[in-house]
Amino acid sequence: MITYGTEKVPIGSQIKMAINFAYKGTALTLDDIDDIVFTYYSPLSKSGGVVLTKLDLIRRETTVGQNTTVEWAAIVDTSLVGQGLMKLKVDAMIPDGEASRYRRREIEICETNVTII
Repeated sequence: MITYGTEKVPIGSQIKMAINFAYKGTALTLDDIDDIVFTYYSPLSKSGGVVLTKLDLIRRETTVGQNTTVEWAAIVDTSLVGQGLMKLKVDAMIPDGEASRYRRREIEICETNVTII
């Protein structure tokens, strides 16, 4: 099942969620970050949700002419998320400055507009 916009999804479904990564006005993409964890969860649930690393994601590269587009997606088992509005927590080590050895931890939480029923 692919979800679009605000949808109600039956618990126990596996859904494909697009990952759109944009870091605060920089040119960083998901390809630039190795240490990143995505947690899909419901605040109503006592489960830990679905925890995915970058290696768990699906990467699709499409080239049309000289333009290449990269898309990332996650497959989420809603039975592990629990009922309620599904949220996404992104925990990433972001390159900090010119030297690639310096990194800082950033944590963001957002709503997915998917409600698990």
